[in-house]
Amino acid sequence: FLWDVCRSSSFSRVRALSSSPHLRCKNPEKNVNSFSSRTHTCGELRVDHVGQDVKLVGWLHYRRLDLFVVLRDIYGLVQICMSQIEGNEADLLQQCCLESVVEVCGTVIHRPDRDVNPRMATGGVEVVPSSVRVLNTSLNVPFNISAKKDENLPEYIRLKHRYLDLRSDGYQDVLKFRSALTNRIRQYLTDEFGFLEVETPTLFRRSPGGAREYIVPTREENKFYSLVQSPQQFKQMLMCGGMDRYFQFARCYRDESGTPQRQPEFTQLDLELSFTSQADIISLVERFICHSWPETSWPNLPAVAAPFPQMTHAQAMLEYGCDKPDTRFDMKICDLTGGLLDCEFPPVVKALSTQQSAVRGIRVPNGNSSLAGKEKLSLEAVARDAGLVVFSVRLTETADWQAVLQSKMSAKHRSYVDDQLGSSASDLLIVVGGPRDVVASTLGRIRLQCADLLQSHGVQLYCKKDFKFLWVHTFPLFEQGKEGLESSHHPFTAPHPDDLALLDTDPLKVRAQHFDLVLNGVEIGGGSIRIHDSELQRKILLDLLKLDLSDFKHLLSMLSYGCPPHGGLALGFDRYLAVLSGRESIR
Repeated sequence: FLWDVCRSSSFSRVRALSSSPHLRCKNPEKNVNSFSSRTHTCGELRVDHVGQDVKLVGWLHYRRLDLFVVLRDIYGLVQICMSQIEGNEADLLQQCCLESVVEVCGTVIHRPDRDVNPRMATGGVEVVPSSVRVLNTSLNVPFNISAKKDENLPEYIRLKHRYLDLRSDGYQDVLKFRSALTNRIRQYLTDEFGFLEVETPTLFRRSPGGAREYIVPTREENKFYSLVQSPQQFKQMLMCGGMDRYFQFARCYRDESGTPQRQPEFTQLDLELSFTSQADIISLVERFICHSWPETSWPNLPAVAAPFPQMTHAQAMLEYGCDKPDTRFDMKICDLTGGLLDCEFPPVVKALSTQQSAVRGIRVPNGNSSLAGKEKLSLEAVARDAGLVVFSVRLTETADWQAVLQSKMSAKHRSYVDDQLGSSASDLLIVVGGPRDVVASTLGRIRLQCADLLQSHGVQLYCKKDFKFLWVHTFPLFEQGKEGLESSHHPFTAPHPDDLALLDTDPLKVRAQHFDLVLNGVEIGGGSIRIHDSELQRKILLDLLKLDLSDFKHLLSMLSYGCPPHGGLALGFDRYLAVLSGRESIR
């Protein structure tokens, strides 16, 4: 799993997170020197230690002529004064390559006032060695470990020497922060709410209808296991077994192409409760997130507070063009169809020439003055590539439309577009028309691309330290696939009780008891109320999804023996950690 640790250039944020007092365990004075040959770590020496004899072990981090070296371990850095070393020991330190492992015994002294380094935790002291022992030498390392990030260094070199990359403070701080966060969540769920932590199997049988699975051969001919996509069926079995409430940090596997937000192997915080509701699960998740939130990590970072905002899936698609909207900035999509039905501007006429079509637009604040011509054209190309009609309005400094559009669209319709989008001087208006669903999703992509372009030009749409949580709920239970109905979430999600009759008449209108947690435009969790009735589950699997019941005999049997109502949620822990640490990829 170390190959999938998050990486980015935001080392300072991760270091702040990992050292946050809010995430430290109840006993901050951990005895990290127990069961070790050292007496102190490299990062713990302070002026209070002056005069003490210490034994340190670590890696040679930095060397300056024959004056001093800096010794490093996972806990920090300390300066070793070489000028007072005599004999072969000084030669040893000079001859060793950086990253060699050494043991230093010596005395802690004050640094001269001119040499005090306030940027180092140990910057007020140094160690005068009485003995030095080289425990292991190193070859010349292929890259500078102490550098924050070398943009010119090919990633495959870091991956090839992952053990060296892990010595950098960025990776070590990520792992320390991850450990502190998991411990805090674990303690909260078990101590406050009585959850049981249960480890479920990794090897399972095939689960039709989901992602592609990894196949594990056995010694028996033509018999295989599948690696679990998630513990979904296992945790439902636990609820049927009367466990009441369960959680685990589960390893999951999906045979899919890697993306910045998706890797073949990942971790999710998985939890399930009996006799619960959607509102109860949402409240639980909000409480443990607020409890474990590293609110003291950065100056002026507003603490996260519950309850988180909520919106329906339909509202998210209408206003943001996606089901995981980034609400750190506005730039909402506006429907212009009603006021343009009688417009004779050819692109609008073409866009509204068929049923189920719409014309919608977004306002890009200061977009005309901030974006280059090629960038504006690239935004229009997104819509054209989707087969849609598109035109952009480039407002002047006096908020006038460009002359070519003024001559082709009436003043009434121009005024309507301005009023609906709230346009002002130097804005860029992007208007897209065509099939309603395609228009929504395409404008959603354009909206995000606009935000990235504006941020790159210094237009501050949002603060990068902002964290905006959002619950999206009331998803459709089914969506239309190429070969019939498909589950929008998974086939074990319960339909809304008011829509049960629609299962026989209009299943695409059935609402699901499904809800997603979104953070800064990234879906970090998804949950639902599960089906606990065997006949309803059978109907959905067989009659609606046309799945082979032989793959679900165990599940249907389980539901037939008094399975309680239950529900739960899985939090993508790698994605959550990546967003908190300011990283673009979960790798």
